[in-house]
Order: sequence, then structure tokens, then C-alpha cells
Amino acid sequence: MKIAFLADIHGNYFALKRVLHQLKKEKIKHIYFLGDYVNYFYEPKKCIEKIIESKGVCIRGNHEDILLKIKSKKIKKQKYQDLLGKSLDISLKLQSKYINFLKKMPKKKVISLNGEKFLLAHGSPWDNNFYCYKNNFNKWKKKILKYKYKVIILAHTHIQMEKNYKNIKILNVGSVGQPRDGTKTAHFMTYNTKTKTFKFLKLKYDRSKLLKQIESIYLYVLLQSRIQTVIYGSVVGDFIIRR
Repeated sequence: MKIAFLADIHGNYFALKRVLHQLKKEKIKHIYFLGDYVNYFYEPKKCIEKIIESKGVCIRGNHEDILLKIKSKKIKKQKYQDLLGKSLDISLKLQSKYINFLKKMPKKKVISLNGEKFLLAHGSPWDNNFYCYKNNFNKWKKKILKYKYKVIILAHTHIQMEKNYKNIKILNVGSVGQPRDGTKTAHFMTYNTKTKTFKFLKLKYDRSKLLKQIESIYLYVLLQSRIQTVIYGSVVGDFIIRR
């Protein structure tokens, strides 16, 4: 049996739809979603509906935390408006049933596969907004040892990763909607319960509709006022530069 792990969709319905189609084609029915379904792009409602339809198991990401804190007036919208722009406005207009769906998600989850317990978290088990990169490993290697699991699966960095440390396998599934490694693909990961092996995948999809959607909202203004979007490696900047 194969199991899929997806994360960091960020409202990119076109990428999510392509990945879910591929999973259906391969008859992969068990899916775990590791957070960040909203913001950056403009179809959070459709993404959430697809996730519900898939009957996948979900945990919450830092962007769900941002959304929920703004909705509950714990933080001001202006704090994230420059970074997220129109995508934040769209996410904030989600119907209450979708907000409640996000609110009910745990921030981490333990699952059992082949008699072993895997820990799932978005940024890290201790902080949803912490970035676990290979190049900052010294900052988090002691903390990760506090969690007594042989496999820890993360997201948030938008970069696929495998790190083995003192009998712990730490994996990052990458990003479906906004990979930050310079590629134009949707990233996810699978696990084969028979062979006990993980596989990183990068799937091509038609990005033309996403480009048109971005342009129709405010892309050129965004690019001029926020050049760091390009540096960040997002699809937004990538599209314009490569046209």
C-alpha cells in the first residue's frame, strides 16, 4: 500500500488538482495533509473542498494560524497584508464552515504505520513557524531528540529534505503549490508500506491558468512593489521573469 503526504498548497488549486488526479490514477487513497492550504494564491475554497473530498487527514499550518488569529482579532490584518496581498483578502472571506474545518485541525499528529509511530508537524513539533533546513540543523538538532519517534515528517520550508540523525529520519514533503527550489512542479512524497521506503515526487502541471489568474488580480503591481516575491522563489515571480 502507498500513502501520500502533501503540504503547502497555498490556494494553488491547479497544482493540487493535478496531484490528486495522479494519486487517484495510482490508486493511492490514504493522504496526509501537513498544513498551509490558504494564502499566496487565490483558490483556498476549492482547495479545501478538494481536501475534504479526498477524505485525507489534516494538520494545521502557520498560514491557518495567521488566518484564524486575524479572524479572532488576536492580530491585525495589516501585519500580513503586504506579504499576502489579495490572497489574504480572499482567505478571510471563506465561509464559516471552511474556517471551522481549519480550526478543528491539530497542529501535529502521531500516526502508526507498520507498527511504527510517525510524528507529523508543519514547521516543527515545537513551533508551527520554525524552519527546519539542513543548513540550520545545528539550531534544531537538540530539540528534535526530545521527540521519541523514528520518523518525523515536516513541511513549511517548501523544499524537500531527508535528514538522518541518531536513528531518527526527518523528512520534508516539499510544497504542492509553491516550491522554493526553482522548479515549476508540484512536490509531494509517498510512503510504500510494503518496502518501507519514502519517495519524493515532482509533478508537472499546466500553470497557464494560474498565470492568467495572477495577472487578472494584480500581478504587475505586486511585482513592482514587492520584488522580494521573485527572490522568494514563488510562482508569481517565476512566471513573470520567464515570460
